[in-house]
Amino acid sequence: MFGTVIWDVYGRDEAKDLRDAIEDLASATDSLGWSSSGVYAFYDPDPQRQQSPSSHALRYLGLATDLSSRFAQHNGIVDVKPGSSKFSNIEAWFDKHPLLGYSAFVQSPLHQANIARLKKEIGSTVVDWSIDFDHDIEARRSIAMLEGQLIETAVLDRGLLPPWNKIGGSMDGKSRALDGSGSALIGLMEGVYDNLFVARRSIREISNDPTIYFDESDTLHAARMQALVSAGTAGASNSEIISQLSELAAPGHVWSHLIDSARVAWIRDGGYLNSTTRVVHKS
Repeated sequence: MFGTVIWDVYGRDEAKDLRDAIEDLASATDSLGWSSSGVYAFYDPDPQRQQSPSSHALRYLGLATDLSSRFAQHNGIVDVKPGSSKFSNIEAWFDKHPLLGYSAFVQSPLHQANIARLKKEIGSTVVDWSIDFDHDIEARRSIAMLEGQLIETAVLDRGLLPPWNKIGGSMDGKSRALDGSGSALIGLMEGVYDNLFVARRSIREISNDPTIYFDESDTLHAARMQALVSAGTAGASNSEIISQLSELAAPGHVWSHLIDSARVAWIRDGGYLNSTTRVVHKS
């Protein structure tokens, strides 16, 4: 299930390092961190950009069953057929700008799609893929629906597709955009504003710190998921995430045996939630 926005800001010569960090956090070949299946965005990270209807931070919205591989394709790290990635757009961007933002709305590794390199990695040990990976359809359906919802939300809010998008998303996703619930998520993904659904540290910072990696991908992601479930259609707030953090470590909670209560207390009360290394736009 979805719950966390991960993000980073990179220069042209940093793309390979960021690709490696995305793979570390959202790999298809392990059960650590997050699923490799998610919805992602490229955005303008400059908070001083001119404010006009045509200068929204968001550049592109997409989906991927393998986030690190798709990032590599978009950034020319691996060869792909011309026109099958946003490499030309990103190259043109870096010709005029020093930095580009990347973000992804990621889900639990329990929602891991059965992608080709995963099948190659462990295929010899799986007898029946339909049983071992019965969540594959749900993983693919969820990202297709969310991508369609967000692209259509951008069109409804701004009157046009994000600049690097050429087509809309799934029809099922489009129908979900009518209630406007995707606007808040787009704002988080493009760095217009911040809340606790956004990781407090960048993708590379999380990858380089095993403790923060666990805090974000296990403890905080669980609280974020529970906050979304509890809030339903009403929308979840920072206070709901903090409340869910406390409940996770409470004796008798279904996950309490997996949660370090001292670490929860540090996350909740030690200032981590109030800190962020992300530069947020002031629209």
